[in-house]
Amino acid sequence: MSSPNAIRVAVIGVGAAGLATALTLTDRSPDTLDLTLFDPSFRDPELSARGLAYTEDHIEPLLNAPATMMSIRVEDASDFSRWVRHSSIHPGPYVPRSVFGDYLAECFEMLKRRWVGRAGTLHCVPSRVISVTRNERDLYSLSTETARFDQFDVVFLCVGWGCQDETVGDGVPAYPLADTILHAMAASHVGVIGTGLTAIDVARGLLSHGYRGRITIASRRGVLPGPRVTEPIAPVVLTRALLAQMKSLDLRQLLQLVEREAQEHGISLEVPIRLLRHETSPEGSLRTGGGAEDRWRALLVSLCDEAMADAWHLLDNLSRRVFRRWLHPYFQAWCNPMPPTTAAMIEHAWESGQIQVRSRFRRVDDGALVFDNAEREEVDFLISARLGADESVADMNSPLMRSLIEGGLAMCDDFGGLRVNYGSWQVVGASGARVSLYAIGSLAQGARYYVNALDSILRTIPEAVDDALRRHDAAVQSMSPPARSSDGR
Repeated sequence: MSSPNAIRVAVIGVGAAGLATALTLTDRSPDTLDLTLFDPSFRDPELSARGLAYTEDHIEPLLNAPATMMSIRVEDASDFSRWVRHSSIHPGPYVPRSVFGDYLAECFEMLKRRWVGRAGTLHCVPSRVISVTRNERDLYSLSTETARFDQFDVVFLCVGWGCQDETVGDGVPAYPLADTILHAMAASHVGVIGTGLTAIDVARGLLSHGYRGRITIASRRGVLPGPRVTEPIAPVVLTRALLAQMKSLDLRQLLQLVEREAQEHGISLEVPIRLLRHETSPEGSLRTGGGAEDRWRALLVSLCDEAMADAWHLLDNLSRRVFRRWLHPYFQAWCNPMPPTTAAMIEHAWESGQIQVRSRFRRVDDGALVFDNAEREEVDFLISARLGADESVADMNSPLMRSLIEGGLAMCDDFGGLRVNYGSWQVVGASGARVSLYAIGSLAQGARYYVNALDSILRTIPEAVDDALRRHDAAVQSMSPPARSSDGR
């Protein structure tokens, strides 16, 4: 039986981020923790805790980050890379996503084993949460399609992009990738809407599966991700230490700091200037070799990892809007690189004419891609590879999000996700009320901006967990009767 002072925690969504949250709670909380995990994947043992992106897929898309960056153990950054070596599953730094799914499944089993003998309890509920409410005692009730679960002290929201419509616009959804590729193989000309990593997954899947037809990848700006550069460049100007001393920041100041950082490392700004002027071909974006493109990408990835979240937090709203409007697509391309082997495959297909990358995409009309000046390109099969990462939670067609917002437990952030307190990731309720809800990953994008990479998401988890445990301890102590003096009074 649980202790009267047990902290009762719910984690909604148990993919990589939710599982990492559960592991961190287990590591850092007392034995009296009662933990309940909610995820519909628990209905199928083969899918439990894998997340949407890491299920078995014979197309075998690769992780876009090396194994050294993909541990979900906050306390052990080398856990996944060590697991890969010991498993002898796949050589090389970039492993198939299904292998990472196997790792997540094994971590989930390990989590369950760690709860044997603890005073607290672990429950796994194989259902999707559709609403969250709070009572007058500040305890939370969670409802699924079939049941209600009461008396939670803290709730972690780890639902990822799965809480919203994953595609924007027309076309067949990119995922599940194996099904999409299978249906596209008979087409002579495939159109892919979007030029981000999802589009790269589609193109790689088609090529690796032996597709012989034409592929047109189209977006408004036509900017492809580049290959990941192995040699990072450590920032010396735009650092977290510098940003910690600043109270505010505008976009002009941020760009000046980036320019100073580039100058410090002898990196020319001609590369981003050419890209912003649409003077760079896909070939230039895809090749590696230690040139200016590589050094610029390495610098931007390092700056993103080091300082982007803190810089975004300091930016005024006008600067954020301008950044989103003009720089966001380029930033996402630079800071979300693909594996070098994938880049080489895409480059070869581009050079042979099998793949073309087009900018100035406008819309889909009767199965055709429509560009500026009403130019049309007919395709036989259309795939939507755009995620709605810029959409506000207010536009999400999700019962869970609606219940939080309509119930006053959360507010939309103007720049996506839910409004949260930066650094603790505590959700801000209506009128600024404090609630014991924490947003992990994409739901914190308005405050953090860069939430695509798992290693970036994992940095927020210990901050959120520690804040939740600290607040609970303070609440318990405030309700405890005062200690008696030595004379019994």
